[in-house]
Amino acid sequence: MSIYLSGLCDYQVFPEEVDVSLQEEEIQHHVESIIFGSSMALETGQISTVFLLLPLRIAGNRCRTLEACTEILRQLSRIEGSFGAATAFNLELTGIWASR
Repeated sequence: MSIYLSGLCDYQVFPEEVDVSLQEEEIQHHVESIIFGSSMALETGQISTVFLLLPLRIAGNRCRTLEACTEILRQLSRIEGSFGAATAFNLELTGIWASR
């Protein structure tokens, strides 16, 4: 949730006394945690894959390494088999990364 809220706050103005942003190192730690947690969830199959779409989308928007981006696309591709809307997430992230 921290990475999501930080992303929202990066685009809004808050008073100086309210520190809502995360350092890049913290953001990348969250990205790695989301990737790892989603991978574990996909392996064990203990939750519906639809619950992984939003965290993977958020992580995809904030990831900075080719390895992380590739892993997110791999996981979204696995989800496409059971939930076709993952294709839209895949295409959207690919567009975001191409524009960087």
